[in-house]
Amino acid sequence: MKNTDSLTAAQRLATGIPHRVIRLKGPFSALLCRVHEIGIVTILSGNESAIQESVGIYDHMAYQNNAESDATQASSKIAHQPLFYQKWKYGFAVSDKDDDGNIRRHLQFFDGNGNGIYKILLHASSNVDAYRAIARDFAAVEQAPVLDIFRTKPITANEGIDRIDIDALRADWARINDTEDFFARQTEFDSLRLHKLRLAGKAFAHQVANDSVHILLQKMADLGSTVMALVGNAGIVQAYQGHVKQLRSSDAWLNILSQDRRLRLREDHIDTVWVAKKPTTDGIVTSLELFNRQGISIARFFSKPEPGRPEPREWRDSIMRLLPVFGG
Repeated sequence: MKNTDSLTAAQRLATGIPHRVIRLKGPFSALLCRVHEIGIVTILSGNESAIQESVGIYDHMAYQNNAESDATQASSKIAHQPLFYQKWKYGFAVSDKDDDGNIRRHLQFFDGNGNGIYKILLHASSNVDAYRAIARDFAAVEQAPVLDIFRTKPITANEGIDRIDIDALRADWARINDTEDFFARQTEFDSLRLHKLRLAGKAFAHQVANDSVHILLQKMADLGSTVMALVGNAGIVQAYQGHVKQLRSSDAWLNILSQDRRLRLREDHIDTVWVAKKPTTDGIVTSLELFNRQGISIARFFSKPEPGRPEPREWRDSIMRLLPVFGG
């Protein structure tokens, strides 16, 4: 028996099969198309350092015959969220009892390394029969409580940097892009993003203090400004645009509250913060980008302008007042 401390999140969950956990099979795109039948749910998406949380009826996009292809993307009305199904490896339907003896049910999905991608939690008012039907219809043939996962080597600080053509990178960065096309491409997961920021040159990117995200978002809340947050992992990048209503700190977590969504951010996981500037047909687009110690993106923040208009001045001015880190 393996020491559970060495197991991935997916492996630990699989130990509950068959008593409280059902392993699910794909196509997961077809499964998600049926989640609306459950009714009101809470959707959690992100990574171990940033989690987007929303409540609503999940309304998934209809799919064509190629729904499981590498190029497939889908969107939910709860948020714009490209899904990259080639990274989705494991799925489970889970029924757990809480401390009060109530049964808590959810659907959870993982990548090939056993890392969490997506989680859908039922409410007391949710349709349990619909949940059970989904779990029954997508139950995998194999229901063993053991998953053999061979994790890929963790990304090192300088991994992949030799694949970047610096001249081509800077030429592409300086090129003026269509604004809508630029924002559409921001939902692509890029493991080399931090390297590119460091190599882009001071005209396009510079490092700022780690508390910059707290300072900037508090300023946006005070001004009632709109912010776009991009949070994700290799299997899904979720984009949400709305007004920041309030910031609350709880232990290491910063809770960023909007009207129908909460973004939870682990401030102690932030290793570097960068400001990036990109020329577009509507002017410069400025972003604030957060990275962990492994150089992986935690979250990115924009103020997406209306089509044909430049980004709000209060956003750019607030970012440019953030304390720079010299040598970054």
